[in-house]
Amino acid sequence: MSLFRGEEVTRKALKTWIGFRFLVVSVLLGLGIALLHGKGGDDQTPFFVLLCATAVLSLTYWVAASKAGSPRFQAVCQLVIDVVLVSCMVHYTGGVSSPLALLYVLVISAGSSFLLVRGTLFLAILCTAAYAMLLGVEQTGFLSPAFDGPAAGAESMRLVALQITLYGITFLSLALLSGYLSFRVYRRGVALKAVRSRLHQVNLDTDQILRSMSSGLLSVDRDGLVVHFNPAAAQIFGVEANDAIGETCEEILARRAPRLLEMIREILAGGEDVLREETDIECVDGTSTPIGVSGTCLHAHDQTIAGVVAIFQDLTEVRKMQEQIRQSDRLAAIGELSAGIAHEIRNPLATISGSIQVLQNELPVQGEQVRLLGLIVKESDRLHRIMEDFLDFARPRPTNKVRVRLPQMLRDMISLLENHPKRRKGVSVRFETDENDLVVMLDDEQIRRVFINLAVNGMEAIEERGVVAIRLERAPMRHEGGTDGENGDWVRIVFEDDGVGIAESARTELFDPFFTTKKGGTGLGLSIAQKIVLSHGGRIDVESGAKGTRFTVHLPGAAVGTGEELLVS
Repeated sequence: MSLFRGEEVTRKALKTWIGFRFLVVSVLLGLGIALLHGKGGDDQTPFFVLLCATAVLSLTYWVAASKAGSPRFQAVCQLVIDVVLVSCMVHYTGGVSSPLALLYVLVISAGSSFLLVRGTLFLAILCTAAYAMLLGVEQTGFLSPAFDGPAAGAESMRLVALQITLYGITFLSLALLSGYLSFRVYRRGVALKAVRSRLHQVNLDTDQILRSMSSGLLSVDRDGLVVHFNPAAAQIFGVEANDAIGETCEEILARRAPRLLEMIREILAGGEDVLREETDIECVDGTSTPIGVSGTCLHAHDQTIAGVVAIFQDLTEVRKMQEQIRQSDRLAAIGELSAGIAHEIRNPLATISGSIQVLQNELPVQGEQVRLLGLIVKESDRLHRIMEDFLDFARPRPTNKVRVRLPQMLRDMISLLENHPKRRKGVSVRFETDENDLVVMLDDEQIRRVFINLAVNGMEAIEERGVVAIRLERAPMRHEGGTDGENGDWVRIVFEDDGVGIAESARTELFDPFFTTKKGGTGLGLSIAQKIVLSHGGRIDVESGAKGTRFTVHLPGAAVGTGEELLVS
């Protein structure tokens, strides 16, 4: 039933009925005017009046149906007026002998499309009452028939009563049948609407699930056409989802992921599902990204192959973590060896250094002997510092974390760096931050050592004139690999210089112990720095080119506090 399918559908059905009734009434009245043509203008006047009234009412109905309002109320009013209009047409076309009494059937049929069964029965009773009242007033003489009919009498009255009864039974039967059928259609429509709503919700849920997946999902049909391509897949491949859907998997995967394409072809050909496999894909910028992929065959209800669904994840971060674990294992092994060597060398070295200093003070040395003894003491001190680095690397001290106002620590460090012996004239150090109240839980002494090491490395990389820029900024945790269960944001400290860059071949070994590109370096500075940062739950990233290098220290657990809350300021 149109009325219960929504106001917009009901308005369309109402407009359709308005146009149909105007067409039918116009044709019938036009025929009446044509048949009465030549019998005198007075006989045609009611037909013209009814035709004009129908046109005016139809226009009014149409305007009302186009505006906001209750479609049901308009339908009820329109049907009642139509009953009156049909009664007038019956009166002016012969009354008891008029064939247009059957127009009541159209009104009842139309009513069943807008009203429930009870409403349609009420409309049938109204039509019967209107018809009976019209014939009654004509037979009793209160209203003169438009045409001469049978003379009033007992026999005539019985015939009129019989006609009214037959019409009434017809109207009520039609109301019951059409109302019941309309009600069935209404129930079916409600059920269909519920099914469509559930189907739409299922589609929405499925689409939302696919869109929310962090893993890429690609599904193809039996012909190899892409059916699903979720946002994660689009991000991994660098292809818009709308551009991929509907294309063949060969066009999407042939150049960028040949192994994934081969896997899909094998499964479509009846091969076994792939539970887990690692391969590489080529990104838009030409770089290679490792992915882990699994493929499953989709079966139709008759167990034939309907397509393939492939799920894949970007393994870049996993590979980084694996490399960090391997590096940690190497560091642990080397650390144990270094600790043993440093311990065995430090004690006799201290004895040698002390003995030389005693000889310097007690023997009358002069000339070249003074220089050689000083050189021995200097190199002994340098070896002692190397041994200390070995021990710091191999057996790091436990971290003693306190609340530190990080911007103030970095500003104090800038003052030290400006007077550092390795800062050449023309090399400046600049500090930038918008986070003046940033507080972090860390070991002040250890992290300060990391920062000074990175800043001094930047100063040494600048050959003549340049700047070492240090930036402090807050970073949302989700960008730094944190978990939802941890509190606070991450913080980034960037050390960037415009000196000589680091060769690409050296970047992969930069944090390995004993690897150095500096003359006279021990190769332990960055290894110790990374170990300290890792012990704080952070990491160090490095970016470099032919000119300029950027080291970024990521530390977790940033918070905002006041000076009274700090143990270190």
